[in-house]
Amino acid sequence: MPISTNGQEQELMTRRGSHSSYDHGPTNEHSCHTFTATVVASSTLSPSQVSEYRKRKSAEGHRQRDDAKTRDRKLSHASLWSHADPDELEPEFEPNQKAESGDAGDSANGPGPGRTPIKLPPAFTCTHQEVHLPPHLKEPAYPLVYHSPLWAPSGEDKLTTHFWEVPKWMQDNYFILSGYRRPTNSHYHSFLTLFHIHNETGNIWSHLLGCIAFLFVITPLTYSYLLPGIIKDAVGGLELTRDGLMIAPFLATAVVCLALSATYHTLWCTSEKLALTYVRMDYAGIILLIVGSFAPALHYAFFCAPQTAHIYLGLQTVLGLLALFVTVNPRFSAPHFAAFRASLFVMLALAGVIPVFHVVILYGLEYALLAGSLGYLLVMGALYFTGAVLYAVRWPESHWPGLFDYWLHSHQLFHMLVLAAALTHWQGAIAAARWWHGGAIMVNGEVWEGLATCSAR
Repeated sequence: MPISTNGQEQELMTRRGSHSSYDHGPTNEHSCHTFTATVVASSTLSPSQVSEYRKRKSAEGHRQRDDAKTRDRKLSHASLWSHADPDELEPEFEPNQKAESGDAGDSANGPGPGRTPIKLPPAFTCTHQEVHLPPHLKEPAYPLVYHSPLWAPSGEDKLTTHFWEVPKWMQDNYFILSGYRRPTNSHYHSFLTLFHIHNETGNIWSHLLGCIAFLFVITPLTYSYLLPGIIKDAVGGLELTRDGLMIAPFLATAVVCLALSATYHTLWCTSEKLALTYVRMDYAGIILLIVGSFAPALHYAFFCAPQTAHIYLGLQTVLGLLALFVTVNPRFSAPHFAAFRASLFVMLALAGVIPVFHVVILYGLEYALLAGSLGYLLVMGALYFTGAVLYAVRWPESHWPGLFDYWLHSHQLFHMLVLAAALTHWQGAIAAARWWHGGAIMVNGEVWEGLATCSAR
Protein backbone atom coordinates (compact mmCIF):
# COMPACT_ATOMS: atom_id res chain seq x y z
CA MET A 1 0.00 0.00 0.00
CA PRO A 2 1.49 3.33 -1.01
CA ILE A 3 2.10 5.62 1.96
CA SER A 4 1.96 9.37 1.46
CA THR A 5 4.66 11.40 3.19
CA ASN A 6 2.88 14.66 2.52
CA GLY A 7 1.85 16.03 5.91
CA GLN A 8 -0.39 18.69 4.31
CA GLU A 9 -2.88 16.15 2.98
CA GLN A 10 -3.72 13.74 5.78
CA GLU A 11 -6.59 12.07 4.01
CA LEU A 12 -7.55 8.64 2.85
CA MET A 13 -8.60 8.51 -0.79
CA THR A 14 -10.11 5.53 -2.57
CA ARG A 15 -10.70 5.43 -6.28
CA ARG A 16 -13.43 3.02 -7.22
CA GLY A 17 -15.90 2.13 -9.96
CA SER A 18 -14.89 4.48 -12.78
CA HIS A 19 -15.34 3.28 -16.35
CA SER A 20 -11.61 3.49 -16.98
CA SER A 21 -10.98 1.01 -14.17
CA TYR A 22 -12.46 -1.80 -16.30
CA ASP A 23 -9.99 -3.60 -18.49
CA HIS A 24 -11.75 -4.62 -21.71
CA GLY A 25 -8.67 -6.14 -23.30
CA PRO A 26 -7.62 -9.74 -22.69
CA THR A 27 -4.59 -10.16 -20.46
CA ASN A 28 -4.32 -13.94 -20.76
CA GLU A 29 -6.29 -16.94 -21.94
CA HIS A 30 -8.66 -16.92 -18.96
CA SER A 31 -8.63 -13.24 -18.11
CA CYS A 32 -11.53 -11.45 -16.48
CA HIS A 33 -12.52 -7.83 -16.43
CA THR A 34 -10.45 -6.20 -13.71
CA PHE A 35 -11.55 -3.70 -11.14
CA THR A 36 -8.88 -1.61 -9.44
CA ALA A 37 -8.96 0.09 -6.07
CA THR A 38 -6.05 2.39 -5.31
CA VAL A 39 -5.44 3.55 -1.76
CA VAL A 40 -3.28 6.50 -0.74
CA ALA A 41 -3.01 7.05 3.00
CA SER A 42 -1.22 9.45 5.26
CA SER A 43 1.25 8.05 7.70
CA THR A 44 -0.44 9.74 10.64
CA LEU A 45 -4.08 8.68 10.19
CA SER A 46 -5.92 7.70 13.31
CA PRO A 47 -9.20 5.75 13.54
CA SER A 48 -11.04 8.97 14.42
CA GLN A 49 -9.72 10.67 11.28
CA VAL A 50 -10.82 7.73 9.16
CA SER A 51 -14.30 7.91 10.69
CA GLU A 52 -14.49 11.64 10.05
CA TYR A 53 -13.40 11.13 6.44
CA ARG A 54 -16.09 8.51 5.89
CA LYS A 55 -18.83 10.75 7.15
CA ARG A 56 -17.64 13.61 4.98
CA LYS A 57 -17.47 11.41 1.88
CA SER A 58 -20.64 9.42 2.53
CA ALA A 59 -22.80 11.09 -0.12
CA GLU A 60 -20.11 10.85 -2.77
CA GLY A 61 -19.42 7.25 -1.90
CA HIS A 62 -23.06 6.22 -2.26
CA ARG A 63 -23.25 7.91 -5.65
CA GLN A 64 -20.09 6.16 -6.84
CA ARG A 65 -21.38 2.79 -5.66
CA ASP A 66 -24.68 3.30 -7.47
CA ASP A 67 -22.84 4.21 -10.67
CA ALA A 68 -20.62 1.15 -10.33
CA LYS A 69 -23.62 -1.14 -9.78
CA THR A 70 -25.31 0.30 -12.87
CA ARG A 71 -22.24 -0.37 -15.01
CA ASP A 72 -21.90 -3.86 -13.57
CA ARG A 73 -25.50 -4.59 -14.48
CA LYS A 74 -24.85 -3.48 -18.06
CA LEU A 75 -21.73 -5.59 -18.51
CA SER A 76 -22.58 -8.73 -16.54
CA HIS A 77 -25.01 -11.57 -16.93
CA ALA A 78 -26.06 -14.41 -14.68
CA SER A 79 -23.03 -15.65 -12.73
CA LEU A 80 -20.37 -14.18 -14.99
CA TRP A 81 -18.71 -12.46 -12.09
CA SER A 82 -19.03 -12.89 -8.36
CA HIS A 83 -17.77 -9.77 -6.65
CA ALA A 84 -17.44 -8.48 -3.17
CA ASP A 85 -20.06 -6.21 -1.71
CA PRO A 86 -19.23 -2.56 -2.42
CA ASP A 87 -19.16 -1.83 1.30
CA GLU A 88 -16.34 -4.33 1.73
CA LEU A 89 -14.12 -2.19 -0.44
CA GLU A 90 -14.11 0.53 2.20
CA PRO A 91 -10.68 0.27 3.85
CA GLU A 92 -10.72 -0.24 7.54
CA PHE A 93 -8.18 0.31 10.28
CA GLU A 94 -8.36 -2.23 13.02
CA PRO A 95 -7.06 -0.82 16.33
CA ASN A 96 -4.75 -3.19 18.13
CA GLN A 97 -4.15 -3.29 21.80
CA LYS A 98 -3.00 0.10 23.00
CA ALA A 99 0.75 0.34 22.80
CA GLU A 100 2.81 0.67 25.87
CA SER A 101 3.72 4.10 24.63
CA GLY A 102 0.45 5.74 23.64
CA ASP A 103 2.22 8.44 21.70
CA ALA A 104 4.12 5.99 19.58
CA GLY A 105 1.24 5.63 17.16
CA ASP A 106 1.06 9.36 16.54
CA SER A 107 4.54 9.60 15.16
CA ALA A 108 4.78 11.22 11.74
CA ASN A 109 7.56 8.83 10.72
CA GLY A 110 5.27 5.86 10.03
CA PRO A 111 2.32 3.86 11.27
CA GLY A 112 2.61 3.07 14.90
CA PRO A 113 1.64 -0.08 16.79
CA GLY A 114 -1.81 1.38 17.52
CA ARG A 115 -3.00 0.69 13.92
CA THR A 116 -2.73 -2.06 11.31
CA PRO A 117 -2.30 -1.48 7.57
CA ILE A 118 -5.35 -1.40 5.29
CA LYS A 119 -6.32 -4.70 3.66
CA LEU A 120 -8.53 -4.59 0.55
CA PRO A 121 -10.45 -7.72 -0.50
CA PRO A 122 -10.32 -8.72 -4.18
CA ALA A 123 -12.89 -6.74 -6.12
CA PHE A 124 -13.87 -9.54 -8.55
CA THR A 125 -13.39 -13.27 -8.62
CA CYS A 126 -13.00 -14.75 -12.09
CA THR A 127 -15.53 -17.52 -12.65
CA HIS A 128 -15.77 -17.48 -16.46
CA GLN A 129 -13.80 -16.46 -19.48
CA GLU A 130 -13.78 -12.79 -20.42
CA VAL A 131 -16.73 -11.41 -22.36
CA HIS A 132 -15.63 -9.72 -25.57
CA LEU A 133 -18.41 -7.19 -25.88
CA PRO A 134 -18.75 -5.21 -29.14
CA PRO A 135 -18.29 -1.44 -29.00
CA HIS A 136 -22.01 -0.71 -29.26
CA LEU A 137 -22.64 -2.74 -26.11
CA LYS A 138 -19.87 -1.22 -24.01
CA GLU A 139 -21.67 2.10 -23.92
CA PRO A 140 -25.29 1.42 -25.03
CA ALA A 141 -27.53 4.34 -25.89
CA TYR A 142 -30.24 2.97 -23.61
CA PRO A 143 -30.09 1.20 -20.24
CA LEU A 144 -29.15 -2.37 -21.11
CA VAL A 145 -30.43 -4.93 -18.63
CA TYR A 146 -29.97 -8.63 -19.20
CA HIS A 147 -32.94 -10.93 -18.57
CA SER A 148 -33.27 -14.57 -17.63
CA PRO A 149 -34.14 -16.76 -20.64
CA LEU A 150 -37.79 -17.37 -21.45
CA TRP A 151 -38.76 -21.02 -20.86
CA ALA A 152 -35.17 -22.05 -20.31
CA PRO A 153 -34.66 -25.83 -20.14
CA SER A 154 -33.21 -27.68 -17.19
CA GLY A 155 -30.52 -30.31 -17.34
CA GLU A 156 -28.80 -28.99 -20.47
CA ASP A 157 -25.73 -27.54 -18.77
CA LYS A 158 -23.37 -30.16 -20.20
CA LEU A 159 -24.52 -29.50 -23.75
CA THR A 160 -25.00 -25.74 -23.83
CA THR A 161 -22.82 -22.84 -22.84
CA HIS A 162 -22.75 -19.04 -23.02
CA PHE A 163 -21.92 -16.57 -25.76
CA TRP A 164 -18.53 -15.66 -24.31
CA GLU A 165 -17.46 -19.32 -24.02
CA VAL A 166 -17.91 -20.38 -27.65
CA PRO A 167 -15.33 -19.76 -30.41
CA LYS A 168 -15.47 -16.48 -32.26
CA TRP A 169 -16.84 -18.10 -35.43
CA MET A 170 -19.95 -19.09 -33.46
CA GLN A 171 -20.50 -15.61 -31.99
CA ASP A 172 -23.05 -14.25 -34.45
CA ASN A 173 -25.71 -12.58 -32.28
CA TYR A 174 -24.45 -10.58 -29.29
CA PHE A 175 -27.95 -10.41 -27.79
CA ILE A 176 -28.40 -14.18 -27.46
CA LEU A 177 -26.34 -14.93 -24.38
CA SER A 178 -26.96 -18.58 -23.54
CA GLY A 179 -28.04 -21.89 -25.03
CA TYR A 180 -25.06 -22.24 -27.39
CA ARG A 181 -23.88 -25.70 -28.33
CA ARG A 182 -20.19 -26.39 -27.97
CA PRO A 183 -18.28 -27.40 -31.13
CA THR A 184 -18.71 -31.15 -31.51
CA ASN A 185 -16.14 -31.99 -34.25
CA SER A 186 -18.45 -34.86 -35.12
CA HIS A 187 -21.46 -35.05 -37.45
CA TYR A 188 -22.92 -37.78 -35.27
CA HIS A 189 -22.79 -35.73 -32.09
CA SER A 190 -24.07 -32.67 -33.92
CA PHE A 191 -27.00 -34.74 -35.16
CA LEU A 192 -27.77 -35.84 -31.61
CA THR A 193 -28.27 -32.21 -30.60
CA LEU A 194 -31.44 -32.38 -32.70
CA PHE A 195 -33.08 -34.01 -29.68
CA HIS A 196 -31.88 -31.49 -27.09
CA ILE A 197 -33.02 -27.99 -26.18
CA HIS A 198 -30.68 -25.16 -27.20
CA ASN A 199 -30.93 -21.82 -28.97
CA GLU A 200 -31.06 -23.49 -32.40
CA THR A 201 -33.88 -25.91 -31.53
CA GLY A 202 -36.64 -23.66 -32.86
CA ASN A 203 -34.67 -22.89 -36.02
CA ILE A 204 -34.15 -26.58 -36.74
CA TRP A 205 -37.61 -27.93 -36.03
CA SER A 206 -39.55 -25.07 -37.63
CA HIS A 207 -38.07 -25.89 -41.04
CA LEU A 208 -37.68 -29.62 -40.46
CA LEU A 209 -41.39 -29.99 -39.72
CA GLY A 210 -42.14 -27.67 -42.64
CA CYS A 211 -40.05 -29.86 -44.94
CA ILE A 212 -41.89 -32.98 -43.77
CA ALA A 213 -45.25 -31.24 -44.26
CA PHE A 214 -44.45 -30.16 -47.83
CA LEU A 215 -43.01 -33.56 -48.75
CA PHE A 216 -45.54 -35.92 -47.20
CA VAL A 217 -48.71 -33.82 -46.86
CA ILE A 218 -48.89 -30.86 -49.23
CA THR A 219 -47.39 -32.52 -52.32
CA PRO A 220 -49.60 -35.65 -52.20
CA LEU A 221 -52.60 -33.49 -51.36
CA THR A 222 -51.94 -31.28 -54.38
CA TYR A 223 -51.54 -34.04 -56.97
CA SER A 224 -53.94 -36.64 -55.57
CA TYR A 225 -56.85 -34.46 -54.51
CA LEU A 226 -56.74 -30.72 -55.22
CA LEU A 227 -55.68 -30.54 -58.87
CA PRO A 228 -57.73 -33.58 -60.01
CA GLY A 229 -60.72 -32.17 -58.16
CA ILE A 230 -60.29 -28.80 -59.86
CA ILE A 231 -59.62 -30.11 -63.38
CA LYS A 232 -62.47 -32.57 -63.94
CA ASP A 233 -63.41 -32.52 -67.62
CA ALA A 234 -62.11 -34.92 -70.26
CA VAL A 235 -60.03 -32.26 -71.94
CA GLY A 236 -58.53 -31.45 -68.56
CA GLY A 237 -55.93 -34.20 -68.74
CA LEU A 238 -53.55 -31.99 -70.67
CA GLU A 239 -54.25 -29.04 -68.40
CA LEU A 240 -53.71 -31.22 -65.35
CA THR A 241 -50.28 -32.19 -66.66
CA ARG A 242 -49.48 -28.60 -67.56
CA ASP A 243 -50.53 -27.20 -64.19
CA GLY A 244 -48.85 -30.02 -62.33
CA LEU A 245 -45.54 -29.41 -64.09
CA MET A 246 -45.59 -25.68 -63.26
CA ILE A 247 -46.44 -26.21 -59.58
CA ALA A 248 -43.81 -28.95 -59.19
CA PRO A 249 -40.74 -26.62 -59.20
CA PHE A 250 -42.17 -24.63 -56.30
CA LEU A 251 -42.99 -27.71 -54.21
CA ALA A 252 -39.59 -29.29 -54.94
CA THR A 253 -37.56 -26.17 -54.14
CA ALA A 254 -39.59 -25.59 -50.97
CA VAL A 255 -38.68 -29.07 -49.75
CA VAL A 256 -35.01 -28.58 -50.68
CA CYS A 257 -34.80 -25.12 -49.07
CA LEU A 258 -36.38 -26.22 -45.80
CA ALA A 259 -34.26 -29.39 -45.70
CA LEU A 260 -31.01 -27.48 -46.29
CA SER A 261 -31.95 -24.92 -43.66
CA ALA A 262 -32.68 -27.60 -41.05
CA THR A 263 -29.43 -29.37 -41.97
CA TYR A 264 -27.38 -26.20 -41.61
CA HIS A 265 -28.79 -25.30 -38.20
CA THR A 266 -28.29 -28.87 -36.97
CA LEU A 267 -24.73 -29.46 -38.17
CA TRP A 268 -23.06 -26.06 -38.28
CA CYS A 269 -21.70 -26.52 -34.75
CA THR A 270 -19.47 -29.36 -35.98
CA SER A 271 -16.52 -27.16 -36.99
CA GLU A 272 -15.71 -23.76 -38.46
CA LYS A 273 -14.87 -25.15 -41.90
CA LEU A 274 -18.07 -27.17 -42.12
CA ALA A 275 -20.09 -24.23 -40.84
CA LEU A 276 -18.99 -22.20 -43.88
CA THR A 277 -19.98 -25.06 -46.17
CA TYR A 278 -23.39 -25.53 -44.61
CA VAL A 279 -24.21 -21.82 -44.58
CA ARG A 280 -23.55 -21.71 -48.34
CA MET A 281 -25.94 -24.62 -48.73
CA ASP A 282 -28.51 -22.69 -46.72
CA TYR A 283 -28.16 -19.66 -49.00
CA ALA A 284 -28.38 -21.92 -52.05
CA GLY A 285 -31.69 -23.29 -50.79
CA ILE A 286 -33.07 -19.77 -50.44
CA ILE A 287 -32.12 -18.92 -54.03
CA LEU A 288 -33.71 -22.14 -55.31
CA LEU A 289 -36.94 -21.35 -53.48
CA ILE A 290 -37.03 -17.83 -54.95
CA VAL A 291 -36.66 -19.18 -58.49
CA GLY A 292 -39.06 -22.08 -57.95
CA SER A 293 -41.74 -19.82 -56.48
CA PHE A 294 -42.06 -17.88 -59.72
CA ALA A 295 -42.95 -20.93 -61.82
CA PRO A 296 -46.63 -21.24 -60.75
CA ALA A 297 -46.99 -17.47 -60.35
CA LEU A 298 -45.85 -16.75 -63.91
CA HIS A 299 -47.80 -19.72 -65.27
CA TYR A 300 -51.14 -18.45 -63.99
CA ALA A 301 -50.42 -14.74 -64.45
CA PHE A 302 -49.71 -15.26 -68.17
CA PHE A 303 -52.02 -18.23 -68.62
CA CYS A 304 -53.26 -16.85 -71.94
CA ALA A 305 -49.72 -15.96 -73.07
CA PRO A 306 -47.51 -18.92 -72.14
CA GLN A 307 -44.62 -17.69 -74.30
CA THR A 308 -44.32 -14.57 -72.14
CA ALA A 309 -44.37 -16.70 -69.01
CA HIS A 310 -41.60 -18.91 -70.39
CA ILE A 311 -39.41 -15.89 -71.23
CA TYR A 312 -39.72 -14.48 -67.73
CA LEU A 313 -39.17 -17.89 -66.17
CA GLY A 314 -36.07 -18.47 -68.31
CA LEU A 315 -34.61 -15.10 -67.29
CA GLN A 316 -35.35 -15.83 -63.64
CA THR A 317 -33.73 -19.26 -63.92
CA VAL A 318 -30.53 -17.90 -65.52
CA LEU A 319 -30.16 -15.22 -62.85
CA GLY A 320 -30.91 -17.77 -60.13
CA LEU A 321 -28.28 -20.19 -61.39
CA LEU A 322 -25.74 -17.38 -61.59
CA ALA A 323 -26.56 -16.31 -58.03
CA LEU A 324 -26.32 -19.94 -56.95
CA PHE A 325 -22.86 -20.29 -58.50
CA VAL A 326 -21.64 -17.10 -56.84
CA THR A 327 -23.03 -18.23 -53.48
CA VAL A 328 -21.43 -21.67 -53.37
CA ASN A 329 -18.11 -20.61 -54.92
CA PRO A 330 -15.67 -19.46 -52.19
CA ARG A 331 -13.81 -17.31 -54.72
CA PHE A 332 -16.71 -14.85 -54.87
CA SER A 333 -16.70 -14.40 -51.09
CA ALA A 334 -13.82 -11.93 -51.41
CA PRO A 335 -14.61 -8.30 -50.48
CA HIS A 336 -13.93 -6.95 -53.98
CA PHE A 337 -16.83 -9.05 -55.29
CA ALA A 338 -19.29 -7.42 -52.87
CA ALA A 339 -20.72 -5.03 -55.48
CA PHE A 340 -21.11 -7.85 -57.99
CA ARG A 341 -22.94 -10.04 -55.47
CA ALA A 342 -25.25 -7.20 -54.46
CA SER A 343 -26.09 -6.29 -58.06
CA LEU A 344 -26.81 -9.93 -58.86
CA PHE A 345 -29.34 -10.28 -56.06
CA VAL A 346 -30.93 -6.95 -57.00
CA MET A 347 -31.43 -8.22 -60.56
CA LEU A 348 -32.89 -11.44 -59.19
CA ALA A 349 -35.41 -9.43 -57.17
CA LEU A 350 -36.26 -7.14 -60.10
CA ALA A 351 -36.83 -10.15 -62.33
CA GLY A 352 -39.67 -11.06 -60.00
CA VAL A 353 -41.16 -7.58 -59.66
CA ILE A 354 -41.25 -6.61 -63.34
CA PRO A 355 -43.75 -9.35 -64.36
CA VAL A 356 -46.20 -8.09 -61.72
CA PHE A 357 -46.30 -4.63 -63.30
CA HIS A 358 -46.51 -6.23 -66.75
CA VAL A 359 -49.63 -8.21 -65.79
CA VAL A 360 -51.33 -5.21 -64.19
CA ILE A 361 -50.61 -2.97 -67.20
CA LEU A 362 -51.61 -5.64 -69.73
CA TYR A 363 -54.75 -7.06 -68.13
CA GLY A 364 -55.71 -4.79 -65.25
CA LEU A 365 -55.57 -5.02 -61.49
CA GLU A 366 -58.73 -7.14 -61.12
CA TYR A 367 -57.33 -9.77 -63.45
CA ALA A 368 -54.02 -9.82 -61.57
CA LEU A 369 -55.76 -10.27 -58.23
CA LEU A 370 -57.98 -13.13 -59.42
CA ALA A 371 -56.17 -14.99 -62.19
CA GLY A 372 -52.64 -14.34 -60.98
CA SER A 373 -53.39 -14.48 -57.24
CA LEU A 374 -51.62 -11.17 -56.80
CA GLY A 375 -53.15 -10.80 -53.34
CA TYR A 376 -51.47 -13.99 -52.17
CA LEU A 377 -48.19 -12.83 -53.69
CA LEU A 378 -48.41 -9.52 -51.82
CA VAL A 379 -49.06 -11.32 -48.53
CA MET A 380 -46.15 -13.65 -49.25
CA GLY A 381 -43.87 -10.70 -49.98
CA ALA A 382 -44.97 -8.94 -46.78
CA LEU A 383 -44.17 -12.05 -44.74
CA TYR A 384 -40.72 -12.39 -46.32
CA PHE A 385 -40.02 -8.69 -45.85
CA THR A 386 -41.12 -8.70 -42.20
CA GLY A 387 -38.96 -11.72 -41.45
CA ALA A 388 -35.95 -10.16 -43.14
CA VAL A 389 -36.36 -6.90 -41.20
CA LEU A 390 -36.69 -8.71 -37.86
CA TYR A 391 -33.60 -10.74 -38.67
CA ALA A 392 -31.61 -7.67 -39.73
CA VAL A 393 -32.41 -5.57 -36.64
CA ARG A 394 -32.22 -8.56 -34.25
CA TRP A 395 -35.65 -7.90 -32.75
CA PRO A 396 -36.87 -8.72 -30.11
CA GLU A 397 -33.64 -9.92 -28.45
CA SER A 398 -31.88 -6.61 -29.07
CA HIS A 399 -34.36 -4.92 -26.70
CA TRP A 400 -34.49 -7.73 -24.12
CA PRO A 401 -31.06 -9.42 -24.21
CA GLY A 402 -31.13 -12.89 -22.73
CA LEU A 403 -34.93 -13.19 -22.58
CA PHE A 404 -35.30 -14.82 -26.00
CA ASP A 405 -32.17 -16.96 -25.96
CA TYR A 406 -34.06 -20.20 -26.58
CA TRP A 407 -37.42 -19.24 -28.05
CA LEU A 408 -38.91 -16.51 -30.25
CA HIS A 409 -35.67 -14.72 -31.15
CA SER A 410 -35.37 -12.98 -34.52
CA HIS A 411 -33.94 -15.90 -36.49
CA GLN A 412 -36.66 -18.18 -35.18
CA LEU A 413 -39.38 -15.67 -36.12
CA PHE A 414 -37.76 -15.33 -39.55
CA HIS A 415 -37.98 -19.10 -40.04
CA MET A 416 -41.65 -19.19 -39.07
CA LEU A 417 -42.47 -16.29 -41.39
CA VAL A 418 -40.62 -17.99 -44.27
CA LEU A 419 -42.66 -21.13 -43.70
CA ALA A 420 -45.88 -19.08 -43.55
CA ALA A 421 -44.91 -17.32 -46.79
CA ALA A 422 -44.32 -20.65 -48.55
CA LEU A 423 -47.72 -21.94 -47.41
CA THR A 424 -49.34 -18.70 -48.59
CA HIS A 425 -47.74 -19.07 -52.01
CA TRP A 426 -49.03 -22.63 -52.29
CA GLN A 427 -52.55 -21.50 -51.39
CA GLY A 428 -52.28 -18.78 -54.04
CA ALA A 429 -51.32 -21.32 -56.71
CA ILE A 430 -54.29 -23.54 -55.81
CA ALA A 431 -56.63 -20.53 -55.81
CA ALA A 432 -55.41 -19.50 -59.28
CA ALA A 433 -55.86 -23.05 -60.59
CA ARG A 434 -59.36 -23.15 -59.17
CA TRP A 435 -60.26 -19.89 -60.91
CA TRP A 436 -58.82 -20.85 -64.29
CA HIS A 437 -60.50 -24.26 -64.32
CA GLY A 438 -64.15 -23.58 -63.60
CA GLY A 439 -64.20 -20.38 -61.63
CA ALA A 440 -66.67 -17.69 -62.57
CA ILE A 441 -66.61 -14.33 -60.84
CA MET A 442 -68.46 -11.07 -61.43
CA VAL A 443 -66.06 -8.18 -61.97
CA ASN A 444 -67.58 -4.75 -62.65
CA GLY A 445 -70.77 -6.32 -63.99
CA GLU A 446 -68.88 -8.64 -66.35
CA VAL A 447 -68.67 -12.40 -65.95
CA TRP A 448 -65.14 -13.74 -66.04
CA GLU A 449 -65.14 -17.48 -66.52
CA GLY A 450 -61.74 -19.08 -66.32
CA LEU A 451 -60.32 -20.28 -69.62
CA ALA A 452 -63.02 -18.43 -71.55
CA THR A 453 -61.38 -15.22 -70.42
CA CYS A 454 -58.38 -15.90 -72.71
CA SER A 455 -60.51 -15.63 -75.85
CA ALA A 456 -62.72 -12.87 -74.46
CA ARG A 457 -59.89 -10.46 -73.65
